[in-house]
Parts: sequence; C-alpha cells; structure tokens
Amino acid sequence: MKTKTPNQLSRALQYAGYGWPVLPLYGITKDGHCACGAGTKCNRPGKHPRTGNGVHDATTDPSQIKKWWEKWPNANIGLAAGKVSDIIVVNIEPRHGGTKILKMLEAELGHL
Repeated sequence: MKTKTPNQLSRALQYAGYGWPVLPLYGITKDGHCACGAGTKCNRPGKHPRTGNGVHDATTDPSQIKKWWEKWPNANIGLAAGKVSDIIVVNIEPRHGGTKILKMLEAELGHL
C-alpha cells in the first residue's frame, strides 16, 4: 500500500494546528528560479511572502490558509517567528562562520 505524501496545504494546516501562524511564500520553479518572476535577479528565492503584508498576514485560521493554498498550491510555507509563535529561528551559514558561532553558543547554552 502506497503512503500519500502530505501536500503543502496539509502541512500548513498541521503547523497552524500547533498554534504556529503560517503564510504562503513564493516557491522555486523547475528551472531553479524563484516563482516571483524576477528570475535570477531575486535575492530571496523561495523565501519571500506571496501576501501584501508579509509576515503580518500570517495566521492559524484554517479557512484563510485553505484559500491561500487553493490559489497557490505549491507555495512554500512560512512561519511567523517570535512572540506570536514562541519560535526562535537560528540561521546557520557556514560560509560566514555560522558553524563556529553555533558551537560557541552551544558551549554556553547547551545543545540547540
């Protein structure tokens, strides 16, 4: 029996069910460019909001989430971080010393 892979909508609803506000982000096209239409000129491919107010539009409302993913079924899923969700994001970029900084933080704070 083949297991169905969850789609973006089901994942977005799952995250919202955890109390994490979500929003749709532009995806990446088959040729590897951002779906926003800027092509190689996009400086945040697959990582910027499809909505007008960006992260301020993030919600846990299932009806709004369904509307978004009906309109953009392949949208990436963005999460609102910070006080609204109690999510802290740590972006580690090895090319900018991120691995070294992470090790320093973990030495001070414990495993992250």
